[in-house]
Amino acid sequence: MISVAKKSIKGLFLFGVVSLGIFTYQPNSVVASEATSEFSGGWIEGEGEFGNKPTNANSLVSARSKDFYHKSGNKNVTTRQKTGWAETYWRNVYHYSRVQLKAPILKDVRVDSGRKYGQAYSYAEATGVRDLVTYTYWGS
Repeated sequence: MISVAKKSIKGLFLFGVVSLGIFTYQPNSVVASEATSEFSGGWIEGEGEFGNKPTNANSLVSARSKDFYHKSGNKNVTTRQKTGWAETYWRNVYHYSRVQLKAPILKDVRVDSGRKYGQAYSYAEATGVRDLVTYTYWGS
């Protein structure tokens, strides 16, 4: 008699936990610190630029080259290591630059500069093993 009651309680407990998990699961939720703006982009070594730069007068800034640019690449490349770098100028906008060095096949992050914020200008760099692929990002 007692074992039947325990099984019933265990069953109700498991049902409650599963139900709670189903109703609280939100696959499209975004952590506030990782939210992105309308404009973001970057550069991938060997592939080129990606993203959506400000392109018209109705944007936060106009498309004039003096209002926005993002430059990136590798420096101090030796037989063993390299330094990926990124700099972004975005007139009158508080924004960030970020560099990540990722494994070529799995694309898991091995070195991360983190977001480096600045008003109008930001710069980030990360140093790692030469075989890693450089990814750079910018956004506000």
